[in-house]
Parts: sequence; structure tokens; C-alpha cells
Amino acid sequence: MVSSGRGLGRLESAEHDESSGKIEQGGEEPFWRAPWEFVVHTVLGSLLFVIVAALAVALNVGVHYLEQFKVSIVIVYGIELAEYGLFAADLYVFGVFLWRTSSRMIRKI
Repeated sequence: MVSSGRGLGRLESAEHDESSGKIEQGGEEPFWRAPWEFVVHTVLGSLLFVIVAALAVALNVGVHYLEQFKVSIVIVYGIELAEYGLFAADLYVFGVFLWRTSSRMIRKI
């Protein structure tokens, strides 16, 4: 019988793992894994929050720049509304993100 070799590779790697002494115990993760994931997710999530908040700040700067040229008040209020909406949504999503990441870490510990 001719084998495609696909199953053989998995069998060989399993034997290699057993011969090297690495035995997984029920798929348990190391104790440091959950806090490490929390730190990485928090840092990256905070970076994304800062990027979006910087866009809201840029809108604010743009509004002040446009006000110098006596642009219509309707346009200025519209941009300010977008600025506040963007920042509020950013804060809300950041809070939800931190809550979910924290509760996931607590469950894993």
C-alpha cells in the first residue's frame, strides 16, 4: 500500500516529541501565558487607542485652523461632532476591550 505521507509526518513528529521528553499534560498552558497575553493585548490595544485618539486631536486642531478662516459654523460644528463622537466611541471600545481582556486573563489563571 502506498501512503500519501501526510499522516506519517504527524506520526513522526509525535514520536519526536515523546523521545525528546516533552510531554503535554492535557493541553495545559504554562502559568505565565495568561498574564503575558494580557500584557501584550493591553499594550497593543492601548497603542490602537492612542492612534485613534490622535485622530480626534487632529480633528480638533483642524477645527481651530478652519475657525481662523471664518468657515461656516455648520461645518465647524459638524467636524466637532465627529471629533467628539470618534473620541467617545474610542473610549467606549477601549473600556470594553480592557474589560474583556482582564476577564479572560482572570478565567485562565
